[in-house]
Amino acid sequence: MNKPSPILPLIVLVPFTALSVVCAWEGRADGLSALSHPWAVQVALDLCISCFLVGGWMRRDARERGISALPFLVLLPFLGSISALLYLVRRSWAEGSSKAARGPATMVRAL
Repeated sequence: MNKPSPILPLIVLVPFTALSVVCAWEGRADGLSALSHPWAVQVALDLCISCFLVGGWMRRDARERGISALPFLVLLPFLGSISALLYLVRRSWAEGSSKAARGPATMVRAL
């Protein structure tokens, strides 16, 4: 199995985080009043369902890989996709370090 690269999640994470910060800063006065529109309620509910599903996947995936998903699960309701992207970066670094720790002979047998 190929080692997942942290490059793609980082390429998405950095500009998406910057955009999220700008949007949060500019929309800070609206707050919950934005939820007065039915489309905004639908989007918020959709995001809640998505975060719940992603959180379940992160928990199972982290358990299989022997890493902790707790910090990312705590951040998920507050940061949404940013937390999931951070988990993907952490996951790819953990995969690389665990293969390096096993050494080349173990890696050859695994292939």
